[in-house]
Amino acid sequence: MLDLDSLDWQTFEALAILLLRRESYELTSSPVPFNRAPDSGVDAIAIAPDGRQTFAIVKHLRGKLRTSSVQAKRTISVTVRLRAQFPESNILYIVSSDLTHEARALLDENGIVTWDRTTIEHLLSANTDIADAIQKKAEERDLNDLFREHEEPSHTTLESRVMAELASIPPGQTGWKAYEEAAAKLLTEIFLQHLDPPKIQNRTDDGLDIMDAIFDIPHTDSSWSQARSTYKTHFVIAEFKNYTGNIDPKAVRQLVEYLWPKAFRMFGIVVSRRGPNDQAIAARRRAWLDDEKMVVFLNDSDVIEMARLVDTGENPYNLIHLQLMDFFRTLTP
Repeated sequence: MLDLDSLDWQTFEALAILLLRRESYELTSSPVPFNRAPDSGVDAIAIAPDGRQTFAIVKHLRGKLRTSSVQAKRTISVTVRLRAQFPESNILYIVSSDLTHEARALLDENGIVTWDRTTIEHLLSANTDIADAIQKKAEERDLNDLFREHEEPSHTTLESRVMAELASIPPGQTGWKAYEEAAAKLLTEIFLQHLDPPKIQNRTDDGLDIMDAIFDIPHTDSSWSQARSTYKTHFVIAEFKNYTGNIDPKAVRQLVEYLWPKAFRMFGIVVSRRGPNDQAIAARRRAWLDDEKMVVFLNDSDVIEMARLVDTGENPYNLIHLQLMDFFRTLTP
């Protein structure tokens, strides 16, 4: 029997993905667990055999460690945010350890399906070829060809779903609410393996402002973690504008009002159908030079391209990084 305690977190995530496939879960994005940081929230998105969208959270605990109530509450927090946007979704918690009684009770109460050590060992006993492949690759410390086994192609890619969703919503006031909700969900799916699910329509403590979506940046070694350090922010604020024209300076100023160093909110994204006009670009420049508040612009084509990057196993943050490099490359006093 494969010794789960001998695996590192990357190999265990690879094992979890292979078992999901074998249990007829259809992965909806390319599995590349070894290119990410550990403990980064949702680790895989799949369609379950019953057709439900499933968000898998994978956790590797070695030795006699067991999933505690604290870890269970962390999973529940992610679950609550996901279900606010995806109410029909299924949450699957895959862990290499046993669970404490309190943790299991909390997860059960919140409708979270668990694959614990006992479940995984049972699945491995029925799929000895997977156990052998993982053992071999763990010894070689090379996971690159683990996912070359045949798998039926996904019926719909994230890119195609994003394109269809955006195309179905008319620009302008009549489609405003639909665009706001759809764009928030799409951004959540795109960055789900890198950012925690957002809080939607989050009101500030004075009750005066409502942010469309606020994403927590996990404290991990990832691209977003580098942004967290560079821009002194713990959060990413997203505002969604279903404009018929370009993003204007008013949208930038509104977002900048939500950015505040004392709250560690210093990074924002304006998502709209088209890119910014010259005045909006100038307003973004002033926000950075005056207060070091960073604003990124994303249009429909950008969102579609980021979805394509997810489908191909690449990092969707790369598109944002290129925009930031273009901004800083020519910045002058």
